[in-house]
Amino acid sequence: MKQWWAELQPRERRTLSLGGAALVIVLFYFLVWLPPRAALPELREQVAQQRTDLQWMRAAAAQARQLRQRRGDTDTSASQPRRALYALADESAREAGLGDAIDQVEPSGDDQVRVALRDAPFDRITIWLAGVRKRYGITVESASIQASDDSGRVDARLVLRGAGS
Repeated sequence: MKQWWAELQPRERRTLSLGGAALVIVLFYFLVWLPPRAALPELREQVAQQRTDLQWMRAAAAQARQLRQRRGDTDTSASQPRRALYALADESAREAGLGDAIDQVEPSGDDQVRVALRDAPFDRITIWLAGVRKRYGITVESASIQASDDSGRVDARLVLRGAGS
Protein backbone atom coordinates (compact mmCIF):
# COMPACT_ATOMS: atom_id res chain seq x y z
CA MET A 1 0.00 0.00 0.00
CA LYS A 2 2.88 2.39 0.85
CA GLN A 3 4.57 1.60 -2.42
CA TRP A 4 1.38 2.28 -4.36
CA TRP A 5 0.96 5.61 -2.54
CA ALA A 6 4.56 6.59 -3.21
CA GLU A 7 4.16 5.87 -6.92
CA LEU A 8 1.23 8.33 -7.23
CA GLN A 9 1.78 11.82 -8.52
CA PRO A 10 1.49 14.61 -5.91
CA ARG A 11 -1.66 15.84 -7.62
CA GLU A 12 -3.26 12.33 -7.36
CA ARG A 13 -2.27 12.02 -3.70
CA ARG A 14 -3.84 15.41 -2.95
CA THR A 15 -7.02 14.44 -4.81
CA LEU A 16 -7.30 11.11 -2.95
CA SER A 17 -6.60 12.81 0.39
CA LEU A 18 -9.29 15.43 -0.20
CA GLY A 19 -11.72 12.77 -1.42
CA GLY A 20 -11.04 10.62 1.68
CA ALA A 21 -11.56 13.62 3.96
CA ALA A 22 -14.81 14.48 2.17
CA LEU A 23 -15.95 10.85 2.52
CA VAL A 24 -15.22 10.90 6.27
CA ILE A 25 -17.21 14.14 6.66
CA VAL A 26 -20.17 12.78 4.66
CA LEU A 27 -20.18 9.50 6.63
CA PHE A 28 -19.98 11.38 9.94
CA TYR A 29 -22.91 13.58 8.93
CA PHE A 30 -25.18 10.76 7.75
CA LEU A 31 -24.23 8.12 10.33
CA VAL A 32 -23.52 10.13 13.48
CA TRP A 33 -25.02 13.62 13.28
CA LEU A 34 -28.22 13.26 11.25
CA PRO A 35 -30.04 10.33 12.98
CA PRO A 36 -30.33 11.97 16.44
CA ARG A 37 -31.29 15.30 14.87
CA ALA A 38 -34.00 13.64 12.79
CA ALA A 39 -35.38 11.80 15.84
CA LEU A 40 -35.42 14.90 18.07
CA PRO A 41 -38.99 16.11 17.28
CA GLU A 42 -40.43 12.64 17.88
CA LEU A 43 -38.52 12.33 21.16
CA ARG A 44 -39.78 15.72 22.31
CA GLU A 45 -43.34 14.62 21.55
CA GLN A 46 -42.82 11.40 23.53
CA VAL A 47 -41.50 13.37 26.51
CA ALA A 48 -44.54 15.65 26.42
CA GLN A 49 -46.87 12.63 26.27
CA GLN A 50 -45.05 10.97 29.15
CA ARG A 51 -45.33 14.14 31.24
CA THR A 52 -49.08 14.16 30.60
CA ASP A 53 -49.26 10.48 31.58
CA LEU A 54 -47.28 11.20 34.75
CA GLN A 55 -49.69 13.97 35.78
CA TRP A 56 -52.63 11.64 35.20
CA MET A 57 -50.97 8.87 37.23
CA ARG A 58 -50.28 11.21 40.13
CA ALA A 59 -53.91 12.35 40.14
CA ALA A 60 -55.12 8.73 39.96
CA ALA A 61 -52.78 7.75 42.80
CA ALA A 62 -54.16 10.54 44.98
CA GLN A 63 -57.70 9.44 44.18
CA ALA A 64 -56.80 5.80 44.96
CA ARG A 65 -55.36 6.85 48.34
CA GLN A 66 -58.58 8.71 49.15
CA LEU A 67 -60.70 5.73 48.18
CA ARG A 68 -58.48 3.37 50.19
CA GLN A 69 -58.82 5.65 53.25
CA ARG A 70 -62.60 5.77 52.87
CA ARG A 71 -62.72 1.99 52.49
CA GLY A 72 -60.53 1.62 55.57
CA ASP A 73 -63.00 3.74 57.54
CA THR A 74 -66.02 1.65 56.50
CA ASP A 75 -64.42 -1.77 55.94
CA THR A 76 -64.55 -3.39 59.38
CA SER A 77 -65.38 -6.88 60.50
CA ALA A 78 -68.88 -5.69 61.47
CA SER A 79 -69.66 -4.85 57.85
CA GLN A 80 -68.37 -8.22 56.61
CA PRO A 81 -70.83 -11.09 56.43
CA ARG A 82 -70.14 -13.69 59.11
CA ARG A 83 -68.15 -16.54 57.58
CA ALA A 84 -66.18 -19.40 59.01
CA LEU A 85 -62.72 -18.36 60.12
CA TYR A 86 -61.02 -21.25 58.34
CA ALA A 87 -62.77 -20.29 55.08
CA LEU A 88 -61.64 -16.66 55.46
CA ALA A 89 -58.08 -17.78 56.21
CA ASP A 90 -57.94 -20.13 53.24
CA GLU A 91 -59.57 -17.73 50.78
CA SER A 92 -57.49 -14.71 51.83
CA ALA A 93 -54.24 -16.71 51.73
CA ARG A 94 -55.02 -17.83 48.17
CA GLU A 95 -55.84 -14.23 47.19
CA ALA A 96 -52.49 -13.17 48.65
CA GLY A 97 -50.70 -15.58 46.31
CA LEU A 98 -50.01 -18.26 48.90
CA GLY A 99 -52.25 -20.93 47.34
CA ASP A 100 -49.36 -23.19 46.31
CA ALA A 101 -47.79 -22.94 49.77
CA ILE A 102 -50.89 -23.89 51.79
CA ASP A 103 -50.25 -27.24 53.40
CA GLN A 104 -53.16 -27.29 55.83
CA VAL A 105 -55.99 -25.09 57.13
CA GLU A 106 -58.11 -26.51 59.93
CA PRO A 107 -60.37 -25.17 62.69
CA SER A 108 -58.87 -25.29 66.15
CA GLY A 109 -61.14 -24.68 69.10
CA ASP A 110 -63.35 -21.68 69.56
CA ASP A 111 -62.79 -19.07 66.86
CA GLN A 112 -59.27 -20.24 65.99
CA VAL A 113 -57.71 -21.80 62.92
CA ARG A 114 -54.37 -23.52 62.32
CA VAL A 115 -52.61 -22.71 59.06
CA ALA A 116 -49.53 -24.56 57.83
CA LEU A 117 -47.55 -23.09 54.93
CA ARG A 118 -44.65 -24.80 53.21
CA ASP A 119 -41.94 -23.01 51.20
CA ALA A 120 -43.91 -19.75 51.19
CA PRO A 121 -42.50 -16.29 50.39
CA PHE A 122 -42.02 -14.57 53.75
CA ASP A 123 -42.96 -11.13 52.42
CA ARG A 124 -46.31 -12.43 51.10
CA ILE A 125 -47.07 -14.01 54.47
CA THR A 126 -46.52 -10.71 56.27
CA ILE A 127 -48.61 -8.80 53.73
CA TRP A 128 -51.37 -11.42 54.01
CA LEU A 129 -51.39 -11.31 57.83
CA ALA A 130 -51.50 -7.49 57.86
CA GLY A 131 -54.38 -7.58 55.36
CA VAL A 132 -56.53 -10.07 57.31
CA ARG A 133 -55.93 -8.11 60.50
CA LYS A 134 -57.02 -4.85 58.89
CA ARG A 135 -59.89 -6.26 56.86
CA TYR A 136 -61.33 -8.94 59.16
CA GLY A 137 -59.76 -8.25 62.55
CA ILE A 138 -58.02 -11.64 62.51
CA THR A 139 -54.92 -11.73 64.71
CA VAL A 140 -52.00 -14.12 65.02
CA GLU A 141 -52.30 -16.08 68.27
CA SER A 142 -49.02 -17.93 67.75
CA ALA A 143 -46.52 -18.50 64.98
CA SER A 144 -43.67 -20.87 64.30
CA ILE A 145 -41.56 -19.86 61.31
CA GLN A 146 -38.51 -21.68 59.99
CA ALA A 147 -36.30 -20.68 57.08
CA SER A 148 -36.69 -22.84 54.00
CA ASP A 149 -33.88 -23.94 51.69
CA ASP A 150 -34.65 -21.11 49.24
CA SER A 151 -33.77 -17.53 50.12
CA GLY A 152 -36.78 -15.49 51.25
CA ARG A 153 -38.98 -18.56 51.71
CA VAL A 154 -40.15 -20.11 54.97
CA ASP A 155 -42.16 -22.96 56.45
CA ALA A 156 -44.75 -21.51 58.83
CA ARG A 157 -47.29 -22.85 61.31
CA LEU A 158 -49.75 -20.21 62.45
CA VAL A 159 -52.68 -20.12 64.84
CA LEU A 160 -55.08 -17.32 63.91
CA ARG A 161 -57.81 -15.94 66.16
CA GLY A 162 -60.95 -14.39 64.79
CA ALA A 163 -62.19 -10.90 65.60
CA GLY A 164 -64.12 -10.51 68.83
CA SER A 165 -62.42 -13.44 70.61
